[in-house]
Amino acid sequence: MIIKSLISGLSSLKENKRMIIVFYLANLIAGLIIMVPFRSLAGSLAGYSLLGKDLSSGLNMDFIIELITKYSSSLTTASGLIFLMPLLYGLWTLFISGGAYGVFIHGKDLGISSLWTYSAKYFGRFFRLFLWSIPIFIILYLTQFIFTGIKFIIWGDDPYQYINYWTGWVRFGWTYLAFIFYFIIFDYSRIILIINNEHRTRSALWQGIKFFFKHPIRTVMLALMVFCLSQIAFLV
Repeated sequence: MIIKSLISGLSSLKENKRMIIVFYLANLIAGLIIMVPFRSLAGSLAGYSLLGKDLSSGLNMDFIIELITKYSSSLTTASGLIFLMPLLYGLWTLFISGGAYGVFIHGKDLGISSLWTYSAKYFGRFFRLFLWSIPIFIILYLTQFIFTGIKFIIWGDDPYQYINYWTGWVRFGWTYLAFIFYFIIFDYSRIILIINNEHRTRSALWQGIKFFFKHPIRTVMLALMVFCLSQIAFLV
């Protein structure tokens, strides 16, 4: 079943190559536009700092600490922009995902216009679905503290160092899995919403949750296989 679903998905990708290119370019352009202000801010703050060189390999905690302690005045004016940019990009991704899901599910390639048509058609419902999914995200995130409770019950408030070490890794791994579970549920809820033309987003979310818990191994394995294939394709 997993291999069959994967082959079907690859066939859909092949049939909608133009949509993939448009989807990628639209996301790339939007990401560049949204990140320009942040790049300008980071460059002005770190351009004369030794941390500026480190930022070339990615954002790190040292830069964040220096940003907060030494440039708090600049942050007060730019904090709104910093928090607004991820929000705008998230909304854009949610918007254009409606077009991608619509094209692949309905299987009607009407040209580039179909991507924007489906994006506009499903954005409102996708946004409401996202709002309803926030409690699910919070619940899944908080499940990591179950391991903290187990550690406290078994070893008390002063466990051995290696217990803290391995418990930390278990919490980290479980939190990562919880994020995967959330995105799987959200993705299947969007698919169900489009297939059934569901206007009650709560119902679509509930059906997505039931589908995930009915097929947990298959859905997770399929998601991991898609992730691995995407990484291989990116490297190639």
